[in-house]
Amino acid sequence: MQNHTLLIVGDNKELISDIKQKSDLKRDLDKIIDVGLKGILTVLKNCKPDMILFLVDNPDDDILKVIEQIRKIKHFGMVPIVFFIEKKYHKDFMLQAFRVGLDDFIYCPVDETEISLRIKMNLKRNSHIQSVENQKSILRKFNVIDVNDFYMPEFANNIFDAVAKNALEHNDSFLFMLFSSQSENKDKLLEQLKAHSRTSDVIGQLSENIFYSVMPKTTPDKAKDFYKKVKESIGQSELNAAVCKYGAKISYKDLTTIVLKALKEASIFGDTLVNASYLNAETFVSEVTQKKEKNYKLFQKVFDKKTQITVLPTFQHLKVHLEQKYPYNVKISFFVMDTKCYFSLQHVATKFEVAFKINNLGHSKVSCETIYNNNEQTVTNSIDFDINDLNDKIIAKFINIITTEFDRLIK
Repeated sequence: MQNHTLLIVGDNKELISDIKQKSDLKRDLDKIIDVGLKGILTVLKNCKPDMILFLVDNPDDDILKVIEQIRKIKHFGMVPIVFFIEKKYHKDFMLQAFRVGLDDFIYCPVDETEISLRIKMNLKRNSHIQSVENQKSILRKFNVIDVNDFYMPEFANNIFDAVAKNALEHNDSFLFMLFSSQSENKDKLLEQLKAHSRTSDVIGQLSENIFYSVMPKTTPDKAKDFYKKVKESIGQSELNAAVCKYGAKISYKDLTTIVLKALKEASIFGDTLVNASYLNAETFVSEVTQKKEKNYKLFQKVFDKKTQITVLPTFQHLKVHLEQKYPYNVKISFFVMDTKCYFSLQHVATKFEVAFKINNLGHSKVSCETIYNNNEQTVTNSIDFDINDLNDKIIAKFINIITTEFDRLIK
């Protein structure tokens, strides 16, 4: 049984002989076989190479089709596929090749040292992949992960603890992201979560229709891009998501509670991503009045008009309504400025406070935030809206969300 096999695909026998001579990696490479493009799929039925090297002299759509077919074969989804470019580098062809599954390329002229190093690097990569696959096989056997390589719900806490410990040791952070989908769309969501994830991401199931992704070294903006890619890939299906950055010592239970609450807000508005964040307790008024934000004149008139025609009257109406609901021990206040609008409820006895804030982002979108302060921590959830879509109904939804949480806090 051979340990490391290189499969060369092409018809240039002279070049194949030259590559074989320059690929002497001793114990790193045990066997080199070659085959023409038309015969590769037949060879792969009886051989599992550790690396496939295509000889490419000109753009060839047949090569792309063969790579696509190889990637669809169960045991060849991650085997390194490399181009050996004999003549000219064609940018568009290479871009298409990487899209269908190409991993690397060697460009002539090249000496034997580079050939051997590139082959050795890809063999090492394949060995790592095989090791990971073996580990997954063991995890499947003990029902830690399912057939899709998603961690089962009962192991979510363990996964979080392991990632958090590693992040703290290396002074890194990570994102904890939740996705919810209707039952009929679950398989499509799982497929796209897996397709767009990094190899370092951990994906699992939290409950029947809620799935999580633990994403090391990822920013909230990158999480937003990830959400958009998954959403576009699943088509017309609704996708709700929430994300929170882990940057301090917080328990799995507390972080899950924060993100689940944000996911609930996402489901209220539907088909959106909510970004949650938490801070040490602080007064909201000082935060919103002292924080300086840039004022972009291009959209300032639009924001001013929206605040005067929609936000201010809605705030005034809702304050009157809530003063009837909370006649005692609750302070209700709001203000409207050129960079932000703010509406809050504060329980006088306990200082618990909830708030809704609209931030002028200086362009066509505004950031709408729900803010919860229970004197131990401040949690902020935010959603971006096109300024033209912000209306009295949306504002009323936000106020209803914070009053529901306010009622829960003061019980």
